[in-house]
Amino acid sequence: MDLEMGTFRRALRGHTDYIHCLALRERSPEVLSGDEDGAVRLWDLRPAKEVQTMEVYKHEECSRPHSGRWIGCLATDSDWIVGVGGPALTLWHLRSSTPTTIFPMRAPQKHVTFYQDLILSAARVTASASGS
Repeated sequence: MDLEMGTFRRALRGHTDYIHCLALRERSPEVLSGDEDGAVRLWDLRPAKEVQTMEVYKHEECSRPHSGRWIGCLATDSDWIVGVGGPALTLWHLRSSTPTTIFPMRAPQKHVTFYQDLILSAARVTASASGS
């Protein structure tokens, strides 16, 4: 969107369902998007074209049929993506579309980011009546 003019400059087309998250790549005219249908797409903003699709739910170690395919949040750092769609954070190598590490979590994560050599994530966790 052109903020001065208040007009859309271009649209990215390819998702088949709701888009839940976006992540800009540093020093690159690329953006990642995650959606309800379980796909993470990499877009080149110059020609407004999709250049890569990762169908996360097709990887057995990332499959979660009980909670759906959706991708809730993404972050990118150089050649890496960390994303969330269910009860785990998954670290992916971007160019090979390969999941390298799965981090089980107590609750679905709502936000994720890279910070130096760390992955920071946040979730909404409610305490039970027993305090656990």
